[in-house]
Amino acid sequence: MIYEELKGLITINSIDIYSQYHAFLCESKDSEFTNYEALLKPSATKTNTAVNIREKAGEDLPSDLQPQNDARDFVLFFAIHGDGESDFYTKYTNFISFLKAGLNGTGWLDIKLTDLPTAFHVHVKDCSDYKNLTAIDVDLVAAQFKITFHEPKPFI
Repeated sequence: MIYEELKGLITINSIDIYSQYHAFLCESKDSEFTNYEALLKPSATKTNTAVNIREKAGEDLPSDLQPQNDARDFVLFFAIHGDGESDFYTKYTNFISFLKAGLNGTGWLDIKLTDLPTAFHVHVKDCSDYKNLTAIDVDLVAAQFKITFHEPKPFI
């Protein structure tokens, strides 16, 4: 079963993950926006080196702090479905292998959503919270899971 409205919403390394793997971003509840919140949350600012002298109150910092973004991790919530047990298992394992391998086996991924103006250059750090949404022996098998990504140079 194909849901046309999910095609092209998210690409990873220029591959439409729905058309290829029947994978898409999902939420736990209708009223949540955790994926967009994770993508758009600004990264922390790198810590400045302070001089802390016991005989002086407080600490000394440079007059120009030169703020820079720190690397960050974020979690995206995916779902995937297949037409029966075999199709689901093939799509699921191929998708996870694709994410871990990255572009040409380098591990790097460029995630692009159609409604955001930037791509996210990341690699997979962890996979967690796998949950079957249907029984494994039905015509349409579906599951959801979380993937933690590491973005070494955040855009914001």
